[in-house]
Amino acid sequence: NLSPLKALELNGSHLSLDIENGPKYQIVLSGRAIEPLIKFSFVRCNFGPMFVYQSGMKVKSKELVITNNGTNDMSIECISAESDCFRYKLDSILLSPGKTAKMEISYYPREHTNYHHAIRFLINGLNIRSVEVLGSGCDLVVDVSNNKQRMKNLGTLRPGQVTNRMITLVNRSLTAANFRLICTPNCNALLAPGIFSISPTNFSIPAKGGVAEVAVRFSPKSRIPKFTEEVMMEMDDCFSMPIFAITGSCQGIEIELDMSSMAFGPVMLRAKSVRNILLTNIGDVGAAFQWDISKFGPDFSIVPAGGYLSPGMNVQLRVTFHPLQQNPDIRYDHLPCRIEGAKPIYLTLTGMCIGQPPVRDTLTFGSNVRESVTRKVNIANNTTSKVPWMLQPVIEGEHWSGDEAITLSSGEVYPYEITYTPLTMTQIGNPHSGSLFVPLPDGTALLYILVGNANEPKPLDTIVRDVPCKVTYTESLIVPNWLKKRQRFKVVRELVKPDKLESTVKLEGIDYIQVGALSEASYSLTFFTYRETTVQFKIYFVNEADGEYNFYMVTFHGSQPGVLDVFDMTCSVRKTKTQTITLENPTSSTVTFNCQTSLQELMFASSFHIPSETSVPFSIEFQPLRVAEQSGKLYLNCNELGLYTYMFNLRGAEPSKEMATHFRCSLGLTQTQQVRFHNYYKSKTEFACKVVQQSLREKGEFLVEKSITAAPSGGANGTLVTLDVVYEPTMLANTQAQLVVSSPLAGQFTFPLYGTCTDPCPQGPYVVTLGRSSAIPVKNIFHSPQQFTFSTHPDCFTIKGSATETIRGKKLHYVNVSYDYPDRTVTKLGSLTATCVKSPDIGGDVVKWVFYLKGSIVEKEK
Repeated sequence: NLSPLKALELNGSHLSLDIENGPKYQIVLSGRAIEPLIKFSFVRCNFGPMFVYQSGMKVKSKELVITNNGTNDMSIECISAESDCFRYKLDSILLSPGKTAKMEISYYPREHTNYHHAIRFLINGLNIRSVEVLGSGCDLVVDVSNNKQRMKNLGTLRPGQVTNRMITLVNRSLTAANFRLICTPNCNALLAPGIFSISPTNFSIPAKGGVAEVAVRFSPKSRIPKFTEEVMMEMDDCFSMPIFAITGSCQGIEIELDMSSMAFGPVMLRAKSVRNILLTNIGDVGAAFQWDISKFGPDFSIVPAGGYLSPGMNVQLRVTFHPLQQNPDIRYDHLPCRIEGAKPIYLTLTGMCIGQPPVRDTLTFGSNVRESVTRKVNIANNTTSKVPWMLQPVIEGEHWSGDEAITLSSGEVYPYEITYTPLTMTQIGNPHSGSLFVPLPDGTALLYILVGNANEPKPLDTIVRDVPCKVTYTESLIVPNWLKKRQRFKVVRELVKPDKLESTVKLEGIDYIQVGALSEASYSLTFFTYRETTVQFKIYFVNEADGEYNFYMVTFHGSQPGVLDVFDMTCSVRKTKTQTITLENPTSSTVTFNCQTSLQELMFASSFHIPSETSVPFSIEFQPLRVAEQSGKLYLNCNELGLYTYMFNLRGAEPSKEMATHFRCSLGLTQTQQVRFHNYYKSKTEFACKVVQQSLREKGEFLVEKSITAAPSGGANGTLVTLDVVYEPTMLANTQAQLVVSSPLAGQFTFPLYGTCTDPCPQGPYVVTLGRSSAIPVKNIFHSPQQFTFSTHPDCFTIKGSATETIRGKKLHYVNVSYDYPDRTVTKLGSLTATCVKSPDIGGDVVKWVFYLKGSIVEKEK
């Protein structure tokens, strides 16, 4: 079987066949393999860098052409699978001589990386040919040249001014960027021709740092409020992203009416109807206005006819309809109002003048202001027509409302509801007036006179709150505005109960509040009381221009206060830490505070005074006597201001050690020193005294009394206590110990003790009288019995009794020494040596004590 992978010649090739235990054969092979005569239009294709593919982007493709240049049919099959970034498809084909086949290769880079792929073709089922495709994905990095251009400010212009701004775009991508800029303004004024433009809009910026300039032109013709618009970069009509933003404005005059037309409806002859309309300056510049009043007559009039409006201000115009003759259609179109420096604005007025039909009835309404009351009027269709009546009742009077249209079938009686919602209060003898006019299809009409009386408003709410004393409480009151214009209310606080407000009660809030048209605002009312009380207020919100108001009924109950503050205090034992509380006396007289607590370690004045209308700091000192934690309350009581309660969490920390006491003496002697400390406990106290040695060998080096009694503390500095400490060393070494003086109530004191023991020093001289004996004291300073050996020098001094003695621990033994010397004119000096060989359990050293002796002659001394 011959399966060549490339062109080859087999001439002269041999095949040897050996048969085991048989003959051997030589086979000569001849043959030739040639490449199929298939030609590919390319065998390597590099798509180069391309932006990472996103849905909708144009796809980069290349066409591979396969040609059969041979004389025989060739089968071609693509045996490679598509990758995620290279897409292609070629069905198995049989390509005739001279024919071609085409395969499109599409490139979809998915991420920022390099791609390499081999497309393999199987020819005639034997030969494999490959076509390499390469490419790289890159990110789109097109931005403004610096961050300052990311938000381009076109400035604040006046109408007719022009500004041009240049923005530099930079392409930092690895391939050229072809895109266009699109800006669809949200501000409608920018959509007008010639106001705003960007040029050019189509770009092709070279890769790796290529730049392009964008010109933005702003040429406003009228006022344009401040705007901010995004400019988008769009590629292939599908992919877009913001690249920079522009902002600007055009200051100008803009005055508008809240309605451009006003319909008065039917008005009876020799009657009049008044409507209000609002003229507002929503622009940036103040301007004068003037109505052409000559065009309002004879049926209409307007006041004020002229004036000046500052930016943000408005004026209420009063339009009166007073027809002089009956007319079913009175219409005044485009009544002009000239605006200084701007185009005029126009108002259209319509109405109808009717004769006075007989009054059907007078409907009287009564309600609290800004509350609604409804009455019904029966309207009957007494005809037999099958066509229903389509009635349009006309209501005159701004305080009444009802359905604008009703339908009545033949024989039907419709209860028509008319609602009275007064926005202003009425005075006695001057009620609100209006009318209900119902024109009927039969040419008749119904006329009702409307009379309304609006009483004082009810409280918006009745609020009752329990507030702990000495805690500031804020109540939020919702203030509504029932008008279509901004209102400014003065806040009036009227005391209902008690008759006079004490100085210990505070009720505070701002004096004025503004509320936008048909909206609400929150008013903060702050209440504070020092002691338990009940106060009741009416809180009025009064429009000083027209006298209209709303109010709340507010009651505050000052309840018993809780803990006003919590103090955490930590201090080392017998040190002092201070906490200061500022107390205020708002009254006009001096007040007295009495203080008490269960915490004995707090120190403060039991009572103090605060002058009128002043505040003073009150100091509390914490002086712990022992390491412990405790909590308790401090009560400050004042007849005028009530009770103040504070919580204290106290922690006594480990104290530092007292000053060290140093001892130094010879072995066999003792040294006594005093340690001093102060007792801060307020009663007579007994302290237990204990010496704690660092090791067992040093046991008993320092001696103290088991207890000591201390007098009561006389003040913040305490009472001085002294204690004797005896140092009696038992070894030649430096000794350390601690003296612990403690009391369950007054705390613990720790004194470091340091002892230095030196070699025994000679003692004496002891006088020994001639012919007599003297007792020399020798003490066993050790805790266990020890054997001592005694010797004297010179021989004139002798020991009477045994020269060896076992002495119990810490006990004295007297050695009797006699003196005898022939020459009584000479005073002899000598010594007694006491030698102790210590037991192995206490070191096993030899220790000697020397006692100087002096011989004495009685006769001479006498």
